[in-house]
Amino acid sequence: MEGMKLRVWLYLSVWGALCVWMVVGANGGFTLPPGPPSPDYKADDVKYEDGGMGPLYNFARKFINMCLSDIKDVIEVIKDAIKGKIGSNVQDILQMVRSNFLGFSISVVVGLLFIVIFPIVGCCFCCCRVACKACCAQPDEEDPSVSCKKAIYGTILFVIVAFTAAGNICVYVSNDRISLALTEIVDNVDKNLDDIKLFMEHSSKQVDSIKTNFQTAKTELDNHLDATKLSEALQKKAISLLTGGAVDHLQTDIDDVISTVTNVNTAMNDFQAACPPAVCSSPISPPNLQTLPSIDISNQATTSIKTAIDNALVSTSGAISAAKTQLNSADTKIGNLVDNTKDAIQKGDVVNIKDTKTMVKNQKDFITPYDKYRWYAGIGCGGIVSLILALYCCGICCGCCGGRSVNDPLEKGCVSNCAGRLMIGSLVFIFVFCPLLMLITTLMYIPGAIIERYVCQPFTDPNLEFLDELMDSFEMNFDNIVKHEPGHEMSLKSFLGNCKNNMAIYKALDLEHLTLFSFKFSDLENEVQNIMNHMNTGMGTMLNDKTAFGSANLLPAGLVTNLDGIKNTMSSLDLTSLNNAIQQMEPAVTAAGALPGPSSATMQTSLNTLKTAKTQLARLKTDIPTAVDDVKHQLNAATTNMQSNGMTNIAQSFVNDTVNIIDVYFKDVKGKLHNEIGQCQPLWNLYNSIIKISLCQYIVDAFNGFWFSIGWCIFFLLPGAVVGTKLSNFLRDVKYVYDNNHDAESGKSKRTKKNQVGHKDDDDE
Repeated sequence: MEGMKLRVWLYLSVWGALCVWMVVGANGGFTLPPGPPSPDYKADDVKYEDGGMGPLYNFARKFINMCLSDIKDVIEVIKDAIKGKIGSNVQDILQMVRSNFLGFSISVVVGLLFIVIFPIVGCCFCCCRVACKACCAQPDEEDPSVSCKKAIYGTILFVIVAFTAAGNICVYVSNDRISLALTEIVDNVDKNLDDIKLFMEHSSKQVDSIKTNFQTAKTELDNHLDATKLSEALQKKAISLLTGGAVDHLQTDIDDVISTVTNVNTAMNDFQAACPPAVCSSPISPPNLQTLPSIDISNQATTSIKTAIDNALVSTSGAISAAKTQLNSADTKIGNLVDNTKDAIQKGDVVNIKDTKTMVKNQKDFITPYDKYRWYAGIGCGGIVSLILALYCCGICCGCCGGRSVNDPLEKGCVSNCAGRLMIGSLVFIFVFCPLLMLITTLMYIPGAIIERYVCQPFTDPNLEFLDELMDSFEMNFDNIVKHEPGHEMSLKSFLGNCKNNMAIYKALDLEHLTLFSFKFSDLENEVQNIMNHMNTGMGTMLNDKTAFGSANLLPAGLVTNLDGIKNTMSSLDLTSLNNAIQQMEPAVTAAGALPGPSSATMQTSLNTLKTAKTQLARLKTDIPTAVDDVKHQLNAATTNMQSNGMTNIAQSFVNDTVNIIDVYFKDVKGKLHNEIGQCQPLWNLYNSIIKISLCQYIVDAFNGFWFSIGWCIFFLLPGAVVGTKLSNFLRDVKYVYDNNHDAESGKSKRTKKNQVGHKDDDDE
């Protein structure tokens, strides 16, 4: 009964070891080196800095969105125009404009009307003021609320000037940022060109690593399928698998004992040679350590099964040859994959980086002088507004400093009169230059608003929501370019989104279903399965024949004798002599350290070697006898297992190991193609940094910010003109002509107003 329990326990141990070995072998056996590390791309660091102008740009964007309809409506209009649904008569066109561009049309018309009407209003105002002075008549009597009115009008004008000054500052900043955009575009283009070149080179290295790794895997497979090595490999696997690694562990310990004893003897000789005669007057007694005989446990244990394995392998030659054929077929497919991919990379690398950089730089040099003139024009526009604001500010300051406490309209000082004239001077500049500023604003608004609403917003949308619809409206289908299989069509939105997430190009572009890409992973999977089928067929004799190994004996008498000898030797190992030698060496090392020369360092090294050997041999002295008993036990159980089951488990494990090599490579290729090779972040960076950041954010935002800032200034200058005119009436004196009549009651001279047209005012009755 006890024997039956022991046998069951042994079988469970063997199968447990088998499961553990298969898991470890499948995951930690044959491995491939990682691919080349991912490079650092320059465009990854390209960020947009709005320079504090973000609120202004957002304000302008809100205004544009209010004036222009949504991109969806425009897409529908484009589709209807292409299909001929929009008629050519004026009524249809007006209906289309009213439905989609009403706000935009109104804003343009208002700008044009302002350009025409505002100069006329200015002329009428000037004529009225110069001729009849009806716009600046002073009251005949003293007004006690004059000071209050001046304070109110002055405060309102000051607030208007402050808002206008904010817009004026934005004019200058936006003007400078347009010039900054030119530099940023060139820098971003240079960075992206360098990144694309680096991307191509890195992708080529990654593709080459596929071929290199396959050669490594193929070499390993050839070793597994080599007829001269196959028998020995199966023998070693049988011992390792059936004993749960106990034989390998014991073999390692025996080899460690042999090498340790050798190191001790070498260290003692080095110590004796290095020790000065003054210190070592008499030689130190060497330790008496008995070494172990060199033994190959696996070779002795498999003596009885060598012939059976050789006979079984005779029938596997055809299947192994077929497996090699499949391996060569896989080699061809891998070669096609590498060649096709490198060809695609070479076709994509059609841009001469150096020439393109030179061309971009030349274009910048060509545009820069014209941009300088544009910058001067922008400074001029801002300067006009600044001049008006300067007149207003001087007028307000003079009005505050030159005011008097009396309320008599005739009692005006020189400073107050100057303030009034400054107000009128700013009014003249408003009437002269505001139409010009409005013309510039309107001309810039038309293209800026359209580009922002219908180009930049669809292309800079984080979700790329309308990108495909916009392309479809112009009959530009992305899949017509890349040509996927039916049912696997891909949009530009999906491709850019995948590159934004830094996917590999194989997965980002779905090359598995690309009609122009001949390699299919399903074909490689079939090759792996065919190799496994041939290996299973080739090992069929071993997998199914359980009687050929009935006389197997994995623990022959000679092996038992050798193992018992090793056990006895280790049990009687004399470590006392080693300890005595160490105790004699320690004072000698100390004494040698006081003497000049390098001998003490050599002696210390030898002493350290002996101390390490002492610790290791003490452990092995305890472990090896136990390991010997365990190995004898395991080999007995393995003999019983092989006599009952033959090489079934061993052969299947060998097949799994062989197929695992190509499977590891297949998974390595699949993983790299799906996750590493050609990670297309540089393609997204190209789109993001050129289209979104350089074009839309640096150029279009600054462009729109410029005209919006000018429009902002005009918007506040108009009420400023009205308030300034009213305020000037309280600051500036009006010439009165006094007649010789006197008021009978007051005794003061009566004042009458005389205009410059030629008629006189009616006398008081």
